Amino acid sequence: MANLLKIKRVETTRAPRIPTIAPDAKTSDKLKKAFGYFEKISDISIEDIFESAKRLGIVSEDDTIVKGNELSVDAQLFASTLNEKALSKKAYETLDIEDFYACLNAKDSKMIVVYPTGGITTNMGIKWTTCSSRYPYKKGVCYSGPYLVFIDHLLDACGHYELSQEERDSYQKLFSWRCGDDVLIQALLYGGCYKKNRNLLNVLPVEKVVHKCMAFLRQEANVQANKRFGNQSRKVIATVADDKKYQDRALNRSTRFNRLGFRKVEVDTAPYRVDVSNGAQLAYKTLDFDYNEFRNVEEAWEKIVDRLPQGMVSPELKFRKLGKHKATGLYHPTFNIIAVDVRDTTSFIHEFGHYLDFTYQGGEEECSLQDDFADILASYQDNLPRNTSKYAYFKTPTEVFARGFELWVFETIISDSPLLQDKRAYYGAPEYLAFKNCKKELINYYNNLFGKITTHLAASLSKSETQKNTHSYNPMIENIATSGEQLCLF
Repeated sequence: MANLLKIKRVETTRAPRIPTIAPDAKTSDKLKKAFGYFEKISDISIEDIFESAKRLGIVSEDDTIVKGNELSVDAQLFASTLNEKALSKKAYETLDIEDFYACLNAKDSKMIVVYPTGGITTNMGIKWTTCSSRYPYKKGVCYSGPYLVFIDHLLDACGHYELSQEERDSYQKLFSWRCGDDVLIQALLYGGCYKKNRNLLNVLPVEKVVHKCMAFLRQEANVQANKRFGNQSRKVIATVADDKKYQDRALNRSTRFNRLGFRKVEVDTAPYRVDVSNGAQLAYKTLDFDYNEFRNVEEAWEKIVDRLPQGMVSPELKFRKLGKHKATGLYHPTFNIIAVDVRDTTSFIHEFGHYLDFTYQGGEEECSLQDDFADILASYQDNLPRNTSKYAYFKTPTEVFARGFELWVFETIISDSPLLQDKRAYYGAPEYLAFKNCKKELINYYNNLFGKITTHLAASLSKSETQKNTHSYNPMIENIATSGEQLCLF
């Protein structure tokens, strides 16, 4: 997904709210709301503004740029007239002469007024002319600086600057109401487009730009969701980063996991007390750690580890009770820790997927936020039923990546493992069925990302087999207890 923000972001303790935009909203409303968000998160300098103005063809290298208070008296009078026409009454009355810049072109007798802050008004982009001899300039126009940067980055993300002149000229018939060197740019910068009941932006070239704009907002929402995942991990599993007071240190040193991709291993072998009361009285049963079952988990990992990718930095692995966290597994991005509940190891591959998402690219942006995963992510988010429990959580990009990684391992590497869910989940749970429209693309994505080629991909992805697995499962007649069972180490 193209990134519109190639400029510095404002450092904030709390991310601005992503605007809510209905799919059938007007084009003008979509652009205005997206720009409002863009302005909040961007640290835009005056250099950024005029660099964008040059790329948009509004100013040239030969133009002179000065602050409002550096203009001559007559030029200030002309600028004041432009400001009064372009701004609202309140904005005009509170505007200081140092609050705007003027771009001067003596050859064309033109002044362009640019405001370093603020949004677009319906009179911006209108080209004013005068024949009065008291003004040193005959032509004038006003623009919002941040809006120029927004449109510049938006067009750049759409590849507009790479179009040939012939392709740009083809837009002319669609914008017969406006003239200029680049009619698409003129259309987007014309403030009159944002008046009520005006449909000047409802043409195909603008629709493509708006589509990219909406993709930008969706990407921003995904970035925020992944950040919330990391923040929540720091809050919820702070205790996971601490070592247990009581450990089997001999087991920690001798376990095969130390040689199978983990920099440190900790296993909580303390007895586990289970409530076995029948309601009449409180009774507990104490379960001891099962070393034999732990060896089975080691063997299950050793069996597939050579067929799995590894991140740039080895993680720490902790087996411990996670009951108070209401999860069977957790991943801590900051400390690079995978935690798996000793009573249920089926989250192992899922948490390993989180680890890969955050580390496989070597500390860069998560895999789940990369362009090549964007279509899969969008398809999943669109197909996940809204009535699904923990709907917002499942839509988090890193959750989609980890869940997709599980499915890839299940389909291409091993389907019977204590490190995975059983097939009822992969063929029936809504959080996995949401991949149904992009399953082939999902498998191909992980194959390409990790450089692996599977041998039974065609069979697993055939439509008939998928329907059979999804709709013909009968838990009353099919024994799946040995297929990806929830292995307990007690």
